[in-house]
Amino acid sequence: MKILARLAVSTCMALAMAAAHAQSYEEASAAPYSAVQGAYTEQDLDQMLAPIALYPDELLSQVLMAATYPLEVVQAARWSRAHPEAQGEDAVAAVDGEDWDPSVKSLVAFPNVLAMMNEQLDWTQRLGEAFLAQEPDVTRSVQKLRRAAYDEGNLASTDEMVVSRDGADIALDSPSPESVYVPYYDPRVVYGPWWWPDASPVYWAPWPGYYVGGYGFAWSVPIVVGTNFFFGDFDWRRHHVRVGDTRPFYFHDRNHRPIFVRNHEWRHDPHHRRDVPYRNPIARRDFAGPSAGNARRDERLRNRPQQAAPQPSNANPMARNPRYERPAYVQPNPMARPAPQQQQQGFFPAQPQPQQAPQRSAEPRGFVPNGGTRAPRYVPQAPQPPVVQQPLARPQVIAPHPQIVVPQQHPQVVAPQAPQNALARPPARPAPAQAQERPAPPEGRGDRR
Repeated sequence: MKILARLAVSTCMALAMAAAHAQSYEEASAAPYSAVQGAYTEQDLDQMLAPIALYPDELLSQVLMAATYPLEVVQAARWSRAHPEAQGEDAVAAVDGEDWDPSVKSLVAFPNVLAMMNEQLDWTQRLGEAFLAQEPDVTRSVQKLRRAAYDEGNLASTDEMVVSRDGADIALDSPSPESVYVPYYDPRVVYGPWWWPDASPVYWAPWPGYYVGGYGFAWSVPIVVGTNFFFGDFDWRRHHVRVGDTRPFYFHDRNHRPIFVRNHEWRHDPHHRRDVPYRNPIARRDFAGPSAGNARRDERLRNRPQQAAPQPSNANPMARNPRYERPAYVQPNPMARPAPQQQQQGFFPAQPQPQQAPQRSAEPRGFVPNGGTRAPRYVPQAPQPPVVQQPLARPQVIAPHPQIVVPQQHPQVVAPQAPQNALARPPARPAPAQAQERPAPPEGRGDRR
């Protein structure tokens, strides 16, 4: 009778535990998963996340981020395979000059994880697109898997991992901030009976150098990464991956500029996608559709550091630099009359006071008082008779003066003189001009004497 009673009690306890186990999964399944066309189902997410859901939170967050860049994961895995001597933080420092996403750079410190993602490349790409398209659903699936391992008694704090609970959420951390233990476990065993018979969890063989520990886990030597090595973590209450306040040395873009993060939320960078197509329709719509360029541009504008708004100024709006802007030019009002005191001083104010609108007076139109400064108004005048223009007088032509010709004086020719002789007779003088004979008059004319 005692034996039968014990069997009955054990059977009842097993049934109660099974009912509680099923109820917890029903409660987890009641969470609103995405029902958009093309979204991954709950079965698909549990199957993909089963082999990594029990990683430490910081390592798991950066594995999910790196999975969105499958081509860079392949490049980093090849580099890690070609440099087996590089370990931990030193390996990450060696690839800091590569144009890879910071999450991909960080995985170089964990060559086993990087090699597994390279070998299971199709699984890596599906995991990354599921994280891009359904990040809240991915976090719910991780918590569901952790609760299943916890309920089976296979998830507890050890020397390699610290397990803590915050309500229904389970957090996993490394015992030391300077080293990380990467666990290996069989997802077909650690979660208990698998609740999706048509979709078994993803599984791969154990890594070399691992020894079997407690609770179905296998461990290896810790990987030294230094303090503040990770930048990613989980916000389990809001169901998204966040970027912490710490910024490791490799957290910069391809131009070695620090990556600006707003509201501590991680954002996907399509540049590091390297033109790998998005197979999931939701991820393709958000990051490769016609409106993806505008969405990325808006995201860059939101992540840009905020600058102080310029203070309002009454300065010249054409001045670009407020240090060198010129004082505003104030045009004097011609209607303003200076004060008597200012008239004596002989100057006008630099900034005249605004004048009130002149009141309408009873003065006649066009009247201007003596000594007033008011500009005269336009007064229409009577039409004047047209002015008849007289033809221009003919200009008087003045003849030029006759040209006066000055006779040229021929040079006097001097005859050679004969030798003087005292007895010789002086030469005869020439006859005067009056004694010369006149020319004979022309024929036909008589002498009127």
